[in-house]
Amino acid sequence: MQEKLSLKTSMLKLKLKPDYDGAATALERASVCYRNAGDPKKAAKSLLDAAGYYEQLGNIFHAAKAREGAAMLLRDAGDSAAAYPLFEKAIDQYAESGSLDTAAMTVDKAAKVIVQQEPEQAIKLYEKGLALVQQSDRSKMAGEFLSQITRLNLRLERYNEAAKAIRDEIEKYVEVKEPGRVGQLTIALVLVQLAKGDSVAAAKCYQWVLEQCAEFEFTDDARACRQLIGGWEGGDDEQFQNILKDGVLRSMDNEVPDSVVGAVLGPKARTLQEIQLYSGCKVQVFKRDARPDLPVGTRLISLAGDEKSMRMCRSMIERVVNEAQDRKTVIRA
Repeated sequence: MQEKLSLKTSMLKLKLKPDYDGAATALERASVCYRNAGDPKKAAKSLLDAAGYYEQLGNIFHAAKAREGAAMLLRDAGDSAAAYPLFEKAIDQYAESGSLDTAAMTVDKAAKVIVQQEPEQAIKLYEKGLALVQQSDRSKMAGEFLSQITRLNLRLERYNEAAKAIRDEIEKYVEVKEPGRVGQLTIALVLVQLAKGDSVAAAKCYQWVLEQCAEFEFTDDARACRQLIGGWEGGDDEQFQNILKDGVLRSMDNEVPDSVVGAVLGPKARTLQEIQLYSGCKVQVFKRDARPDLPVGTRLISLAGDEKSMRMCRSMIERVVNEAQDRKTVIRA
């Protein structure tokens, strides 16, 4: 009601233009009431209408703020598909109004909405956020965005893109003098290159980091890198096992997914015995048709080990099974 009154004009009252600001304020208040009443969709609709009025006034920042509020309401209501484009529009409007930091923070909220279903789109969004924070010289936030880009590329097994993001992140941490992070990221970079099967590139990356950060050479992280490269080139399985049990590598769970470590070790594993060796997980296979409710020919597998080794073991088993299925498909064709 107050919104409509604000938009009415009157010659008698010398009100010649609609009061868009008053209408937007009334809609924001209505949104609060709808939200408190448990109707997030109507609350979001009120904020979207308010955003339209702010745009009429040329107040882009408040339009963005209203759109972001609507997006968060829809996100919390479980409607991610409707929330995401509103976040995107809010990011653009924040940037247009000169509020680059606010735009970058909204990027993080938007990416979390789609990261599970659409990781490639999330990567593009984080790259957009990275460009925004680089303009505002926010090193910490830039590092966080690079880290997300790396993780998502690794998840998609896009190793070249992941390696580039890791190198960019290393440069950031060299710049702010954080050798601890530089070391962890170098292990990640070496593992990514080994996952590609390129120990020469891994050695070059290690050498490049030494040139960027001289103190890195004498750290446990540097030792782990040398062992990884040496073990790969020498085919030293025992050395690989020792590295995997090393606390330095086990602390890398947040940096390097098990799929990457599995990609480094996986090609060596062709039998269940080898899978057990490389993953550190005990595998027990039950005979065929062990349960009547399973398809004929199914084998039941029981795994025993810590969470990390079991995840890696599953990854290796899946790879071997998929390769076998691919070979059967080729033969039939």
